[in-house]
Amino acid sequence: MKKFKLIGLIMMALLLIGGCGNQKESAKDSNSTSSTKKHSSSKVKAKKTSSSIQSEQTSESSVSESTTSTSTATAMNFDEISSGNYSSLLGNWKIAATSLNHYDGKGSTWDTPYGTERLDVTSSQISNSDLTMQGTNLISNGETGIGNVKVEDGYLSIGGQTGAINWSIHFYPKGVPNDNWGDDVPTSIDINKDRIFIWTSNMAHTEVFER
Repeated sequence: MKKFKLIGLIMMALLLIGGCGNQKESAKDSNSTSSTKKHSSSKVKAKKTSSSIQSEQTSESSVSESTTSTSTATAMNFDEISSGNYSSLLGNWKIAATSLNHYDGKGSTWDTPYGTERLDVTSSQISNSDLTMQGTNLISNGETGIGNVKVEDGYLSIGGQTGAINWSIHFYPKGVPNDNWGDDVPTSIDINKDRIFIWTSNMAHTEVFER
């Protein structure tokens, strides 16, 4: 009898141990499944974040390209310039060449620019260090003259007088040759760019700007 009781107790103990083991395995499997889900969720979030960043970068690139194309200089509009609207001339103008009569018997000769010459252009005004043009009015040293407009050979000229000084401003679109400036026009003047020539009878001084 005692043997049967002992065997019964041993069997019950084994069953209890087996049950505990199964519960631990079940808990372990549950934890493993939960960990896998968390890892998978983390991957999805990472992919979404990466996709979002790429989308933002693409959007920023598109805006940058749009801004660049918007800032591109427009073609010279002679009708607008003649009426005092200089919007088609907006941009970065740089000195390309200068000419001056040094009264040394050689007449007007082309010189290397000092590099300090500048041309400022707004939608309603053009000015260098000596002359300002508003509409077709030429202003210099407190005196104002009315400019005469002429279009010939593909370029626009506006000329007039302030006091005893004559002035002329010539607008050359890209591709139009530098006519009427002699045979020794320096190669530093690029006809593939827009150009503005400003001439004054004071020492026959000429400044050439390019955009």
